[in-house]
Amino acid sequence: MPVVTGAESKPLLGHYFVPYPRMEDSDTFPDYLENVFMPPGNKGGGTDHKAYGGYIRNRTIPRYSATGLGDPGYRVRDMETEILWAAAGGLNGFTIDILQPKAQQRGIAVTNFVTAMKNVAPAGFKLGLMPDGNSSFCKGRSADLAADECAAWIKQAPSIMWQIGGKYVIAPYGPEFANNGASAKAYWTAFKARLLAAHGFDVHFWFCYSQDWLSAICAPDLDSIAYGHGRWGPAYVTGVTEGSNRGAGAPAHCHATYAKPWMHYARPQDTRPSTNAGRVWWEAQNTLLLRSAWEAAIAGDAEAVQNVTWCDYFEDSGVSPSLLGGGCWMDVQAYWLAKWKTGTYPTIVRDTLYLSHRDQFVSVDTTAEVASASQTLFMNLTQGATDPAKDLIEVLAFATSTASTSVVIERDTLNNGTWTHYQTTALASTVQGITAPLATGKFRAKLVRSAVDVAGTSVTSRTPVYPIGATKPLVQSRTYGITGSREKVYA
Repeated sequence: MPVVTGAESKPLLGHYFVPYPRMEDSDTFPDYLENVFMPPGNKGGGTDHKAYGGYIRNRTIPRYSATGLGDPGYRVRDMETEILWAAAGGLNGFTIDILQPKAQQRGIAVTNFVTAMKNVAPAGFKLGLMPDGNSSFCKGRSADLAADECAAWIKQAPSIMWQIGGKYVIAPYGPEFANNGASAKAYWTAFKARLLAAHGFDVHFWFCYSQDWLSAICAPDLDSIAYGHGRWGPAYVTGVTEGSNRGAGAPAHCHATYAKPWMHYARPQDTRPSTNAGRVWWEAQNTLLLRSAWEAAIAGDAEAVQNVTWCDYFEDSGVSPSLLGGGCWMDVQAYWLAKWKTGTYPTIVRDTLYLSHRDQFVSVDTTAEVASASQTLFMNLTQGATDPAKDLIEVLAFATSTASTSVVIERDTLNNGTWTHYQTTALASTVQGITAPLATGKFRAKLVRSAVDVAGTSVTSRTPVYPIGATKPLVQSRTYGITGSREKVYA
């Protein structure tokens, strides 16, 4: 897909969550993320995270390098790589979640990220500071302190900061939580006044609400000091597509009621296996959740879109290149991104397929069904009444023509290299998601046109579906893996 630029108008911003870098705590792979956070949890013999099968189920693509801790600049260089990945994938910048004061670990990570942006950010690629209203950066400390530290980051690299009309944009997440005994409006009013009086920075607030954006403590309270509104948004298809002022109708309602710009949300999925995260998940229906969010942004003419998130593997909502997704989530959304930016869907010039499915059935929810005997705590489906769990394979086709064209799916039942026909579906549209029932084994798909295999469309599962024979899935997972026939390789 084409990369559509233009950060000055209708920016696509990736929400950068600092706790999950490419490498952590090691000169070489495997690192801390792999040894402690990834399934089955603490491979070194400890008990951390084993009860729920690991703190995360996926991670960004590791950096296989020997420079690690022996090189104090490696964290910044890893961030530089991610910035270049995002720019290559069509993003116009980042919003960075500020979770801790500047001198603490995650505040230092923000300083490192500003350095990385200053070093490598392409022209027009910008950074929006996102103080987290529900974190220690805001809670329990004055608005003046938070404003002073944001000012320091702006001064560190003013040219890479997101601006509109000559004013820096501050995009607080969960602004409704930042009250410290007063109202949220009083907190952010004091924050803005401090930036102007002490540092000479007049800023725009583009709020990203964590709760219902129309509740009394959100947009109705903060509108008078807001430049724009937005929300984190639901992680299930019905919530994204329903036409109310809280769903797909939110951009239009923001325009009509508040006469202000709207920042929409787009994520591929949301699964939270750890106890800290609530052990919950929402059904994304393969790529449908991501596609539906973009269609709502397009229909509502949203002025900005935030990928929620770029790299939050705590919620497994990232679009960044990862072990289970490669770079496919950015590839997939590029089609709708082009429409949103330009008003026209791009012409498909190369036939391409994307294959997505989980590595297990949604019935897996007991210790007896997984290989790790240590997992005793399991995720529960949220919003199941409207969006029940589904066991599906999806082939998302981008085709140059539908004439005499079909998607053919094959299955390797025992994952031993023996492939048999599974399903053939005639294409009805040049962009079409085709589903088939999930089954054990591995899958591959291709386009066939006029009885001839179409070059560049062969795609194979990233992981098999278990159980296969006596082999069970390692732990419970609700994460969709996805692979593409023309997938860009990130390393």
